[in-house]
Amino acid sequence: MADQMTTIVYLLLFLLNCRFTTSLSKSSISSGCAVVGCGVLGTSICKQFVKLPEFESQEVVGITKSNTRHEEILTEVGETDRFRVATTEDCVGKKYKNVVFCAPPSGFDDYPAAVEDCMKTVWAGPNEGGIFLFTSSGGM
Repeated sequence: MADQMTTIVYLLLFLLNCRFTTSLSKSSISSGCAVVGCGVLGTSICKQFVKLPEFESQEVVGITKSNTRHEEILTEVGETDRFRVATTEDCVGKKYKNVVFCAPPSGFDDYPAAVEDCMKTVWAGPNEGGIFLFTSSGGM
């Protein structure tokens, strides 16, 4: 499992590295990366993004449904001014150039609608030069 996560993270890094350098057209859009569904995979992605020098100027935000695990996630990723954890409620109205969707299907009544909603409300869209990367379990 750890090898699979590392492979996924390096693929994400390759894709995102190409996108972080594009300038933003709107100041209300964060040039960083939102990781929606900051569970096991999402936390691992955040931790690896924060450690890499290629992304040292980028903010990484782990987004969860509730703040129940925020302290645990902060401890695992490591406290830095480049990383924060927020709830979906905290992020209302905020858009991110790059989004990695890691939330599991089990957390939603209508999973396809949840993915679509994230694309519409969290991701700034393809016109901003970023990417929306969907990850899911092998059972999907």
